[in-house]
Amino acid sequence: MSGSEDPYALLGVARDASAEEIRRAYRKLARKLHPDLNPGDRQAEERFKQVSAAHDLLSDTEKRARYDRGEIDASGQEKPQPRYWRQHAGGADDRYSSGAGFADMAEEDDILSEILGRRRAGRAGAGIRMKGADLRGRVTLEFLEAVNGDTKRLVLPDGSAVDVKVPPGAEDGQVLRLRGKGQEGWGGAPPGDLLVELVVLPHPLFTRDGHDIRLTLPVSLTEAVLGGKVETPTPTGPVMLAVPPGSNSGTVLRLRGRGVPRPDGSRGDAYAELRVMLPETPDPALQEFLRGWSAGRAHDPRRGDGMIRHEEFLLRTGLGERTLELWVSEGWLSSEPERPAAELARAALIRELTEELGVNAEGVDVALRLLDQLHGLRAALRAVLEGLPPEARAAALSSLRGGLE
Repeated sequence: MSGSEDPYALLGVARDASAEEIRRAYRKLARKLHPDLNPGDRQAEERFKQVSAAHDLLSDTEKRARYDRGEIDASGQEKPQPRYWRQHAGGADDRYSSGAGFADMAEEDDILSEILGRRRAGRAGAGIRMKGADLRGRVTLEFLEAVNGDTKRLVLPDGSAVDVKVPPGAEDGQVLRLRGKGQEGWGGAPPGDLLVELVVLPHPLFTRDGHDIRLTLPVSLTEAVLGGKVETPTPTGPVMLAVPPGSNSGTVLRLRGRGVPRPDGSRGDAYAELRVMLPETPDPALQEFLRGWSAGRAHDPRRGDGMIRHEEFLLRTGLGERTLELWVSEGWLSSEPERPAAELARAALIRELTEELGVNAEGVDVALRLLDQLHGLRAALRAVLEGLPPEARAAALSSLRGGLE
């Protein structure tokens, strides 16, 4: 990044943006521009370097403040400052002070001269102790490197290198502190620390949900109907998963202990959502069988009981177990292991209210009560309409539509 480019503009944030806003803006751009995700794209690589340099400057509180005051430019270099007489005072060519300190004022008074001269000597010989400044760095990890742990080498600004041990279960945005790996201290004080931010790249198969892993597992029609053992990828390697007979697309199966390591040494779980895949080329024998399969023609999957199992509800709403437990404890969702499909829309409303609009618990309660009252009125209106003769029902519907318009 050249000294003329504004780091705020590069990240697309306001000058009064918070540290969290700056971090989010950088992450969004880094995921879009990272060289590993844009192989051979020189423009994206150069843009990534500029964005990284801007984030380095603005994420350092001291450097950001100096840049805002105009003391350094966008590349971190010192800017020429106007010189005043105070800047010359105390130097080798200082014409404003005497090397004798206050002692020259008491040359004719031996006692006073000795006292002031001794005090000046004491100040000049006093040692300064100051802990070294912290350094900051960034390490990019593949998804599985973060999940299973790894060691990455980081090159520091002075050209030296340090090995960064990434613990199993590391998360995107996590900052590791390497004590004593920062700049040297003054006067025998300890050195500063090295703060390493972790950037975790997405995985083509896995997504992370806390300490759990979620993936989509394609299965054949034969495996779905008859069941069987299916090789399933996990962060620690493939395992054989038992698919029960009669499984459908959307069925979620759990692999215990195949998720992300926890600090206590245990691991979360892996959840595989089945997706039934038909052969790319139509099979005449299968088509002939289905034409003569009377039970299959009688089955209507769109006339179900409308109930959704717990694992499928989590998957379709994107909620974690803890969030769901909290919403159930607040009385916003049912606690049954199977929930009506209508709670999908209810969960979406709660998420919009809490996460996007910042509504508190009392506000959510009010909104959900109004929603329940609206559903009650709709059910009552439907019951009244169903009790009317066809002509009267049509007239009532027409009147209601006219009133709404």
